[in-house]
Amino acid sequence: MFVDVYSYTPGAWIEMSGGMKFSDYNVPETTSLILVGPKGSGKSSLINKISRVFEDDKFAPERAQVSYNLSVGDGTYFLQEYMIPRGSTSFCLYDTRGLSDVSSDNMQMLKHWITKGVRHGELAIRNSDSPSIRARMKCKARQSGYNSSKTRLVNFVIFVVNGLSVLKSIDSCDDGASQFYIQTIAEMFCCPYLSFRAEKCNLYYLGAVKKSSSIRIIGRPYLLALPEDRVA
Repeated sequence: MFVDVYSYTPGAWIEMSGGMKFSDYNVPETTSLILVGPKGSGKSSLINKISRVFEDDKFAPERAQVSYNLSVGDGTYFLQEYMIPRGSTSFCLYDTRGLSDVSSDNMQMLKHWITKGVRHGELAIRNSDSPSIRARMKCKARQSGYNSSKTRLVNFVIFVVNGLSVLKSIDSCDDGASQFYIQTIAEMFCCPYLSFRAEKCNLYYLGAVKKSSSIRIIGRPYLLALPEDRVA
């Protein structure tokens, strides 16, 4: 598996079926994957875990900044691009801003990323953001110097949720906030922008090692009625 990833170049696994030739395909220079999910679901942590698999230096610092206290800090307001493996141009992962409590904001954001592409350092601002946040983040965007970053089309999407939060929400089924959390996840996962023909994006449960079996058995059908091979 690792040998294939290290030696992989975009288009290397194309099936030449139906009389198609390699030149008939629009092959990207870099295969781009974006991670989406609620705030605090573990998107940044997952990027660090994936990157660490390919790191020769076990003491290398984490690449993606992780928010350990959701009540403070700005979170991932700016899209962050991480080449995998480090220094390669074959794959890149994008860390994105957590989903909003406002469904229309999420739909608009996902539509933009999927149809227009993503860019390192791109500001992910929403209509529901307060005027002070919008002004502060736009000021940071002007100072960042990311405007020259290359825009990449999205090839794959990984939907990340916190497994323990899902189980707690299921256990607190009478609580309005818990129901809203589950509803938001299900609604966004079923968003048409996260589908390719009949295929859905992959769902990744994070932060639930000891309860992984419970989540796969309970959370999968409860949330999304997903086939098991789409859940990690």
